[in-house]
Amino acid sequence: MQQAAIHDYLVQYFKANDCTIMENGNGFLKVKLTVDLDKLLMNRPFYWHYIEKIGGQAETAALTLRTNETLPDGEFIHFGSPRLHQIFQSAKKLAPYIRLFQQVNPKSGKLGLEPWLGINYKISYQCDLKKDRILSLGLQLINGTLVGGFQNVLENFL
Repeated sequence: MQQAAIHDYLVQYFKANDCTIMENGNGFLKVKLTVDLDKLLMNRPFYWHYIEKIGGQAETAALTLRTNETLPDGEFIHFGSPRLHQIFQSAKKLAPYIRLFQQVNPKSGKLGLEPWLGINYKISYQCDLKKDRILSLGLQLINGTLVGGFQNVLENFL
């Protein structure tokens, strides 16, 4: 990932999680976190335990990140940084699945989309030796057609 792509990812991530973006520009990002993201990212368990115990008003943290090395303020984020990997892990935790939709050109004449369920699974055989097999199966959700090797079908379709 290039630094510009990391910056765009961070902006999308924080917008998707309803954070307030205070400043955004040229490799600099300042964000006011939500309660959920503060608990996930900032590692302040004693603060949150205390606030919940007394029933007080929580003050969430503001995170200052920079993807440009030359800027003086903020935590530098690059592909190998622990904070970025922490954000990746929280994205997996907050959204374990996604929905993707295909944009169809109405002039092409083909408007109907078919719903498919694609399953990739690993079968492990274990005795004296261990053997793993990765299988792919596709289920057409309208008429129930099963297709083996569905991942290859998808790759060839695209």
